[in-house]
Amino acid sequence: MKHTLLILATLLCCSFGTSEKTTTTQANGTVYICTGPQSKRYHCDRYCQGLSSCSKSVIAVSIDKARKMGRTPCKWCY
Repeated sequence: MKHTLLILATLLCCSFGTSEKTTTTQANGTVYICTGPQSKRYHCDRYCQGLSSCSKSVIAVSIDKARKMGRTPCKWCY
């Protein structure tokens, strides 16, 4: 039951208010990335569903740095 609620909350978080989060991210320039070796995306929200399977840590970086690292926007939160 807790697992189902967590998934539902994550989906709602990433589905609604996306444009607001995107605007906030672009305004302050901070995005979140997983430091795992297979990670390829950046995220507007630290708690995005796309980060739920991160095998290492999640860190905040500038959007410019994420792009220079070859990261592309997450399809869940952008």
